[in-house]
Amino acid sequence: FPVTILNLPIANWPEPQRIEALRLKAQASVFAKLGEQAESSILEALKLQPNTPDWWILLGDNYQQNFADRQKDALDAYQKALALSGSSRGWQRFASALAIAQHHTDEAHGEAALETLRPLESLPDLAPVWRIKIVRGVAHALASLGKNTEALAKFREALALEKPFITTFSCSYRDWE
Repeated sequence: FPVTILNLPIANWPEPQRIEALRLKAQASVFAKLGEQAESSILEALKLQPNTPDWWILLGDNYQQNFADRQKDALDAYQKALALSGSSRGWQRFASALAIAQHHTDEAHGEAALETLRPLESLPDLAPVWRIKIVRGVAHALASLGKNTEALAKFREALALEKPFITTFSCSYRDWE
């Protein structure tokens, strides 16, 4: 864990290097539960790149993980990231939508979670990892609404989607003998 990155004097660095240093500082600070320091780095980066969804997702993650009283701010940051991502098929769109849905599910607003995830669930040719996460998110939202039969069906769907990966990558200790 590179603690020294947290104290680097980067204010006069060229922008590309400063952006990367801010990313590293912010990510390390979020991970280390240094929420205020992470927020400072992220807000500085947002002054330079206000339309970059990655920064908004990281800001949301910081609020969600490090500030119990800033969950609304986390939701706002994730919504900004989703809006900036538009209809792209990049990770930012899916990560922000899943974070929004998780927030709604945690707040017992399952319908809002479903409203966020349903358009993504039906996308054709979605990468398996995202499809699995989205189907699981739908299952959690349905469970939060007390729709246990539907939720169980979605959890089973997610497990069925995972099965090829589990059998491909699973092995026993005997495989190493």
